[in-house]
Amino acid sequence: MASLREKTVSGFLWNFIELISSQIINFIGTWFLARYFLSPEDYGLIGYTVIFTSLAQVFIDSGFSQALIRKQDCSEADYNTVFYVNILLGVFLYGLLFLFAPVIANYYQEPSLVKIIRVIAVILPLNALILVHRTILIKQLDFKRHAIIGITGAFCGFAVAVAMAFNGFTVWSLVGKSVVTYGVLMLLFWIFGVWHPKRMFSIESVKTLLGFGSKLLLIYTMATLFKSIYNSVIGKNYGKQEFGFYTNADTISSVPAAVITALINKVAYSALSGFQTNTPQLKEHLRTLMRPILLVSFTGLLTLTVVGEPFLILMLTDKWAGTVFFFQVLCVAYMAHILHAENQIVMTILGRSDYFLWTEIIKYLLFIPVIFIGLSCGIRVLVIAYAVHCWVGFLLNAMFTKRLIDYGLKEQLLDLLVPMGIALAVAAATVFAGWLMQDASLWMLLIVQLLVAAVMAILITRIAKVRAYRELKSLIVSFVKRK
Repeated sequence: MASLREKTVSGFLWNFIELISSQIINFIGTWFLARYFLSPEDYGLIGYTVIFTSLAQVFIDSGFSQALIRKQDCSEADYNTVFYVNILLGVFLYGLLFLFAPVIANYYQEPSLVKIIRVIAVILPLNALILVHRTILIKQLDFKRHAIIGITGAFCGFAVAVAMAFNGFTVWSLVGKSVVTYGVLMLLFWIFGVWHPKRMFSIESVKTLLGFGSKLLLIYTMATLFKSIYNSVIGKNYGKQEFGFYTNADTISSVPAAVITALINKVAYSALSGFQTNTPQLKEHLRTLMRPILLVSFTGLLTLTVVGEPFLILMLTDKWAGTVFFFQVLCVAYMAHILHAENQIVMTILGRSDYFLWTEIIKYLLFIPVIFIGLSCGIRVLVIAYAVHCWVGFLLNAMFTKRLIDYGLKEQLLDLLVPMGIALAVAAATVFAGWLMQDASLWMLLIVQLLVAAVMAILITRIAKVRAYRELKSLIVSFVKRK
């Protein structure tokens, strides 16, 4: 347990630093650009490009990264083979988007998309050049180096975006941000990385890694494809302004869940992989890791749901008021994403990508009615249906986890009672504080509600002597002692 705690605390620390720093940089960038320079329509245009570049990114990785991390005796042939396959896919997919950019622009009736797609798609080959470098650092638990490189890339992208916005480049500042971020990451991973490619290629490595990676490719392709269809329905049927509102709400609301799921996927995956052959230990350590995570994330996301209106209007001004509803609903949806990550990490560690695949197939078959709801009932009903679908997906994941480590839906729901109960109590107190302060300024309202939420969360966890609180405190103490 000591070695696990050391690896977990160290990994969580550096991943937390990287993720929080990168998200803070992106958050400040989003706030600054959206408040002073860009319109919802500008974010809508970039949202159209993300639909296609995100799908292409999945094909570039092809599940090889997870396969390399899971394989305990990776050879140089494995790393080099994946590297060259990634480059070929990156160049091919860039060419594909370059050729079809006019078709995409015509579909959305936005001629400016042709140039935007052809420039922003450069991130595909750039990302292909560093996927193996990233994977090796994660596999070696060298999260410090990974964090420094990631933070530097995010900062450079932010700086370029602000400079371009100041000079009137509007939507192109977002394009520049993406291209510069990936360009800097590529340079730094190659200069300061621990691995460099050699002239090696093995068909046998492709076959071995695809045995695990092919199912992950199909899984990630389905997830990204259906999310792309969902976003396309919003963008095509409700216009770029409404899509811009939704895109920004999704960007901001996803930050807490993105940080937590990335920590689970990177650090917990590496730290818990040693328990592949001991499922009782895997289950116990997973629950120990997740209890404080769920307590903090659920309380934070429900609090954000309550303070969404003053928070967004103060941050982005009244022109972005259309994001508030989407933001509140998506915060609830992203709570389920954290539970997805908890269950999916078990399937990945145990190499049961077949279970992972079946859960995704079932979930996305259930996603089809969500699309039709959006077409017939309006965008608000569509987003609510998406949130419900996210929680149904958690129920499905839990059923398969029961088969793997005997950690089923009933036990998981019992583990959720404490964090969810505390989160609801904190949210109720925050709502009540808002009701008392309804005539106050937005600044005063937001400050009071956040203070009430923080005080209530601390009081409840300390007075009730919540186990998750003690475990969180223990992790923090371990980190301080390491310092």
